[in-house]
Parts: sequence; structure tokens; C-alpha cells
Amino acid sequence: MSDKMEQLVVSLTPLWEAHLSAKKAYNRALSSQRCLVKHKIGSIKVFKIIGNRYRNKRKRYALKFSIVTGLVNLNHAVALRERVA
Repeated sequence: MSDKMEQLVVSLTPLWEAHLSAKKAYNRALSSQRCLVKHKIGSIKVFKIIGNRYRNKRKRYALKFSIVTGLVNLNHAVALRERVA
């Protein structure tokens, strides 16, 4: 019985290792994306539009949030262009 179990484990090991390596690669990609998103949210919080309670008129919130996110994206694009150049 132990030989049969050992053969089963040996035959499943390559499949399991392939599954684990694919899972690790997926988790690594997901982690890097999560890190980028957290950095963006942190950059937006600098403008105090997310970090604190918004105390101005509610209908202007979307406009101000769009302006802030545009500034953050512009800052990111400029920093990326400087790194590449």
C-alpha cells in the first residue's frame, strides 16, 4: 500500500508544482497591481479629499475629485517620463 501511495504522490508532484508556480506568478502580479493602487490612493489622500470628511457642496465633489485625480495622474506621468528619459 505504501508503494502505491508513493507512486501517486510522485505522479502528482509535477502537476502540483506547476499549479503552485502559476499561482505564485498570479499572486505576484496581483500584489504589484495592489501596490500601485495603494500608492495612487495615498497620493490622492494628500489632497485631503478622501482622507478627511468632505465639507463642501456635494454636487461639486465629483468635479473636485476628477481634478485631483487628474493632477495625480499628471504627476505620475511626468515622473514616469523622467525615469524613462
